[in-house]
Amino acid sequence: MSLVVLMKVLKEGFEATDEVANGFRIINEAILNRPEYGTHFLARLDGEVVAVSSVIYLAGVAGIYNVATLEKARGKGIGTAITKQPLFEAKSKGYQLAILHSSDLGFNIYKNNKT
Repeated sequence: MSLVVLMKVLKEGFEATDEVANGFRIINEAILNRPEYGTHFLARLDGEVVAVSSVIYLAGVAGIYNVATLEKARGKGIGTAITKQPLFEAKSKGYQLAILHSSDLGFNIYKNNKT
């Protein structure tokens, strides 16, 4: 996965400032350089990357972070899928505990999702 593509979707999906996006870049670059610490996921719609997420493995816990979906792709189940994929990977690696970090924008989506 290209860091440039990941950062574009994160910045646009979160409507983040350059300063906030730079914080994302530092964390995400570290994961790309040390894959044992985590994985990035992407989802495409009509060939374009429209959603991303990350899982970070630390202290026996899988943390789901950086879940972002571009506005034009929202409401299609893509955000749900990109959130579940890291959970499936974590489970396949033997993780039994996961946490999800949510923005204010995503909180009600996760709270109301029954899947």
